Amino acid sequence: MQTITVKIGRNVGRVRMHDDDWNFFQSDLRTLMERLGVETSFVGRGFGPWKDDLMEESFTIVGGLPDETLRPDLVDELSRLAFVYSQEAIDLTIGKTVLVSALGE
Repeated sequence: MQTITVKIGRNVGRVRMHDDDWNFFQSDLRTLMERLGVETSFVGRGFGPWKDDLMEESFTIVGGLPDETLRPDLVDELSRLAFVYSQEAIDLTIGKTVLVSALGE
């Protein structure tokens, strides 16, 4: 299994995205992950630096895909979302899931 983490930021350049657009952006990301078969295990919101110490709200989804193949459609669809919502980038991290057992078991 591989773990997928996708994080989006609220700002458009140095300007805060309108509330309605921000809500649609988050909803569109959730829908995309579901459509591509990503099994969501965590959804969260935060606030932190992006670039040049610019602070912004963020939205993160963590989930899993059963196989080790990067779905090209995931990258293509994230790129499309970045374009639609005027984003410079969307943060995508992909890694192999490792389950760690308790000592003594």
